[in-house]
Amino acid sequence: RAATAESTDGLFRALDACREEAEASGTPVDLMVLPATWQVDDALCRSIAGDLDGYARDRPQTLLTAWAMRNGVPILDALPFLRATPPSSDGSRRLFHLRDDRLNARGNDLVGDAVARFLKRLSEADGR
Repeated sequence: RAATAESTDGLFRALDACREEAEASGTPVDLMVLPATWQVDDALCRSIAGDLDGYARDRPQTLLTAWAMRNGVPILDALPFLRATPPSSDGSRRLFHLRDDRLNARGNDLVGDAVARFLKRLSEADGR
């Protein structure tokens, strides 16, 4: 389903409320975006959407990144580095449990390393 202003308004209101409440208490706000399996797996996405040309499977990340930039919220988007992960010997990336959007051990290791680097950069930048 295409993301429309109507379908995303509630999400952005909730994010705004979380950010405002955190900031009121002096708590820094960061955002991490984890993709769904079909966003990382080209073959799976083709089986769902057919031709990938013109299919906006990055749309959730685009919308959330734009919100984060507008609000000065640091964001870590896991999609680019998960997509860039070299495939296993069978040609698949194997980052998620089979027929599930939960990361497996390999996916969690990659994301955990990225989170550590992200938090280190934030710490160095603003002394958190």
